[in-house]
This record gives sequence, C-alpha cells and structure tokens, in this order.
Amino acid sequence: MPILPTLQNIRAAAKASATASSALFKEAGTDVLVRCSQSHGGGIRLRTNLCKFNENHIVNTTIGFPIMVIVSIKRHSSCLSFKDYIYDHRAMQTFWIPYDHIVSDEDATNIISKLICLMNVIPMLDEQCISYSDTKTSTSMMLTNKDILISKIMNFARGMKECPSNEDHWYMTLGITKVTYLPHENFMNLYNKMGQDYNWNAWKRTQEVLDSRIAAFELLKKIGIKKMRFRASEFKDCNLLDTCSICHDGFLEGCMVSCINKCCHVYHDTCILEWLLRNRSCPYCRSKLA
Repeated sequence: MPILPTLQNIRAAAKASATASSALFKEAGTDVLVRCSQSHGGGIRLRTNLCKFNENHIVNTTIGFPIMVIVSIKRHSSCLSFKDYIYDHRAMQTFWIPYDHIVSDEDATNIISKLICLMNVIPMLDEQCISYSDTKTSTSMMLTNKDILISKIMNFARGMKECPSNEDHWYMTLGITKVTYLPHENFMNLYNKMGQDYNWNAWKRTQEVLDSRIAAFELLKKIGIKKMRFRASEFKDCNLLDTCSICHDGFLEGCMVSCINKCCHVYHDTCILEWLLRNRSCPYCRSKLA
C-alpha cells in the first residue's frame, strides 16, 4: 500500500523546489567586482607589450613588476544558467610599476589612481557597493568608498616585493568587472538585436577610447597639481573643502588628495584626473588651467 505524503513533507518539497528555482535567477541590478592576484610565468612576456604613457618607458632601468589591468562592462540575463553576455567595454593593458613608486602613500596613490582613471573605470566606481577580493584573503569584502579601494589595491601591490628577487616572471593582475543583470526576456531581446558583431567589436571600440585617453594624459603634466594628506582639522583652519566637489563624497581622514596649485581646491585623485581629461578648468571655481 503506497504511503501518502504528509502535509509537512509536501511543504518541505515545495520549499526545496522554490529554493532551487530561485538559485537559477538573480534579481535585476548591478554588481562591481574588483580582484587582485599574483601570477607567475608570464612576467617577461608582458614586459614586451607595456602601455607607453607617462614614464612607462623606464622599464629597463628600474626594478619593479608588470601589472595587467583587465576591465569589462557587460550585461547578463537574470537567468544565471544562460552563459552569454553583452559586452559594452572590454580592455586589457599592461603597465610597469617601479617598486620605488609604491613605497610612499603619495606616490602609490598617484600611480594607482592614474591606472584606474586611464582604464576608464571611474564611472564603474559610482555604485554604492564594490565587492573586493584578492588572493591573500579567503573572503570578499564590500567597499563603499573609492579611497578604501585604492588603498586595498595599493597594499596588495606593495606585497609584490615579497616575490623572489631573482625571478622576473611574476606579475600582478587587477581585474575590474561591472555586471548589470536584466530580466531574461529584456536581455534576450537586446542580445538577439545586437548580435555577436557587437561583442566582437567591443575590443576595438574600447581600444580607440583608451588610445585617446593615453594621449590626453600627456597634456596633464602641464597642470600643476600637488599631493597632500587630508587632515580635517588642518583643512578647516585653512578654509579648504572637506568634500570632493566632483563626486560629492567626503574625504577620509588621512587619505591622499590632489590640490590644484593655482586655486588650492582639493579633489580625489581619480576624480580630478577624470575631470581634467575633458576640461581645462577647476571644477569648483572654474579658474582656467593650462
């Protein structure tokens, strides 16, 4: 005689089924993921294809390491079992980081900020939360401030000095990914409309933008900017702003900021670099710069 299922068993089965179904879908929204890692085996090869900007040509005369920066912005279906993406931005560049440039907070903040700005990452960091992870920690953490993110990347880069000194094969990878999840039907309509050509051309579209940004970076040398450490009490005494007027976020105590020499207005490194790529005036007082 068959055993009839009890009400409790029926409810348990229904709950398990609902859990399994929900695991295949993700709520519509945006995730920003940042991951740092150390790799061994390709450092020498990467040296031959470095991005030439600023003083990156000094690779043969300085002791340091390559950093490969991989950036992608993509859209995905809320149905996680669907594997394809729509890529709006795909970029990969390798830079040279001299060890001397990551010893002091000022130099380290400056070079990490330049890499992030050059790779056109700033709009991705406007999200409320950024998930950060690296190969030295077992868990990811949620960050809500660009300064904290730069500090995490900076500290990981400093750890590259612990790699064997007689090895030239080590390199660092910085991966930054922004994923926007869309309702499955909406995503499929876009995916079928755009076709694979859109994804295949993502590299070309992005590289053209990066080439223009690299050229623009050279012009920033003519604008006098100094680095300083934010101290709330000192800034208040000098009537300096304690908030970046570009992103409207307050400065963290002790963080490195950029001050325009001509007018003494202060901003986040990444914010003012991004601004000056498009404008030649102070964002706050509109003073004309070089």
